[in-house]
Amino acid sequence: MLRFLNLLYLFLLLPIATFTTYRLYTYTSAQPTCSFPRTDSGSVAPFRLLVFADPQLEGNTSLKRRRPGVPVPGQPEKFKQDVFIYLYNLRKRIDLFGNDYYLRHIFSAVRRVGSAAEKATHNVVLGDLLGSQWIDDEEFWIRAGRVKNRVFAGMQWYSKDEVADSKGRPALDAEGKEKTVDWANKLIAVAGNHDIGYAGDMNRQRVNRFEEAFGPLNSIITVHPYPDYSPVPTSSEDPLDKIPDEIPSLRLINLNSMALDTPIYDSSLSDDSYALLNAGLATKSLSTNQATVLLTHLPFHKTVHCSDQPYIAYFPEEWGGGIKTQNFLSDTMSALLLGWNFGMPSGMKINGAYRSRGVILTGHDHVGCDVRHVWREEKTDDEGKTIKEAGWDSVHEGHWQDLKRRKAATGEVDKEGLVNSENIREVTVTSMMGDYGGNVGFLSAWWDKKEGETMGEWKFAYNSCRFGYPLAWWAVHVTDLIVVVLGVVLGTATLLKGSAKKGYAPVEKKKQ
Repeated sequence: MLRFLNLLYLFLLLPIATFTTYRLYTYTSAQPTCSFPRTDSGSVAPFRLLVFADPQLEGNTSLKRRRPGVPVPGQPEKFKQDVFIYLYNLRKRIDLFGNDYYLRHIFSAVRRVGSAAEKATHNVVLGDLLGSQWIDDEEFWIRAGRVKNRVFAGMQWYSKDEVADSKGRPALDAEGKEKTVDWANKLIAVAGNHDIGYAGDMNRQRVNRFEEAFGPLNSIITVHPYPDYSPVPTSSEDPLDKIPDEIPSLRLINLNSMALDTPIYDSSLSDDSYALLNAGLATKSLSTNQATVLLTHLPFHKTVHCSDQPYIAYFPEEWGGGIKTQNFLSDTMSALLLGWNFGMPSGMKINGAYRSRGVILTGHDHVGCDVRHVWREEKTDDEGKTIKEAGWDSVHEGHWQDLKRRKAATGEVDKEGLVNSENIREVTVTSMMGDYGGNVGFLSAWWDKKEGETMGEWKFAYNSCRFGYPLAWWAVHVTDLIVVVLGVVLGTATLLKGSAKKGYAPVEKKKQ
């Protein structure tokens, strides 16, 4: 029987455990989208942003306890309830512990993707690091410690002295030069509603503790992936040539957009966000050599939808009447942000089309979405009456790319006026929570300037990588534990049986 069990262990259980463990820890190699997209020429992009969204760590608020003031039943009912609460909380604590390491597994796996030259240059978490804004300070710091020391262990978190000041001026070192920061090993944290609240319940105390733990809410980071580029002066009479050539740059704008729509509980927080927007306007260039990556938690208002619909609810007037919850930014605020961060002067076209001015990355809705915001010119009838006012519209990214490919391949007329219009892509990153399959985003950006053109253009590509549900993570690790224990038991039994077969007899004492 022991021989049969050993054969079963060696030729079935051990290979299964080895294979599933290998697949678990190398799942990224089996998915082409679990890597950074390459440039048009197939080379590695110089800017590579690893994007996480909505881990939402739960804590003691998810545990059951007796409510204060509720009468305690007599025995044996009290005993039954105590046993139920104990077992439920034991299961929940194991679940919370496992969830931390499930998220840690995903983070570690995607950080290992590629060679040293292909790994992320920057990393961001798009808000909702924690599961509730209502927790007290003690619970906040416990969860913050789990985020920093378990889920994203080994990473540093960016700080206020590493980013541009309120006027958009870059951080300087002791010698007055732009500070060099190892962004590849730092995490940029975007605040979410479960971290600091919506506009109606966000307050300075919550903001302060978040910034102390994870870094500033509002910031601008300027990146120069092509530091050796030499701007070329021109004497052309073309109006576009009058815009000075400049070193290609990317601005990473981390914006607390939850403080922008009103009514708001603490207007000083709104002032902070507007100060960042003013700094962004002050540092915005007309040249398409500059592009912006806008990082914010709330998705923009859109006319096409993936899962969520536009929705805003408010607290009662006696509680301040502020925003209680919202799925998207309001349509007015979304249009303003698109114009302020990405908008170009009218007629600012190159080769008959608007150049890319950046990309928007958001979180919040968990399911994910990928749309293209397109500027629609005013439409009038034959008599000059306005049929549709000018403004931002949105289409699904797949549809927009389809139109672009068909136009390039066949010269098909773009009747909708989408491809050549001013446009910005918005990717709502799917959550890394287990309930949504443990997703991570890979954003690549590179600058392309064709010979003879006045200005270059930034190009962006995005991949989404999915791990799978926590059940797979638990199943593999529980199986590994069983196999290890069973291996020890079978190994010990085999050794004892082997010793018994050798027939060690007791030594008899000789008589004197």
